[in-house]
Amino acid sequence: MAVLVLAAAFTGSLAWLGHAGASEGGQRPLMLAADVAHLLAASVWPAGLLPFSLLLRRLMKAGALATAYAAARRFSAMSLVTVGVLAASGLVNAYFLVGSFHALVATDYGRLLIVKLTFFAIAVTLGAWNLLVHEPVLETAPEALGAMVRKVWIEVAMGTSIVVVVAIMGTLPPGSSIGG
Repeated sequence: MAVLVLAAAFTGSLAWLGHAGASEGGQRPLMLAADVAHLLAASVWPAGLLPFSLLLRRLMKAGALATAYAAARRFSAMSLVTVGVLAASGLVNAYFLVGSFHALVATDYGRLLIVKLTFFAIAVTLGAWNLLVHEPVLETAPEALGAMVRKVWIEVAMGTSIVVVVAIMGTLPPGSSIGG
């Protein structure tokens, strides 16, 4: 448990290195809180996709459909919570860092946010498809597990793409710096 708390503290501390940490004024605590929540949620769901996909692949090879079903149910439950946290904290971050529709479409930061949101929407759609279509029949339909594994691998690619976009966004001035 101590390792989990320490890992969360280190992950959350990254907020002080980004745009929220560089902010000033009364909105700084809210920006930092949203950024910490965003970082923690991102460390659970997108970062958890790779180990989850490897587990599902191994279970598929072993023909362990019941175990795959149980793992998928647990991962789906966790994913629903973390996707909600990502969406809510991302909305707060966008409010402060983008600031306006003009900045969303007129700045490199805003346009990269649109790319990030597109990758996020694709990943969430695939996750929902797995949850609603494949997971309910997982125990009895081996082909559902194969389809689920393929979609999770695409989610891994979307998550990786998001990390690359976020790395670039971190080097740019936020869209809110142009006014607008």
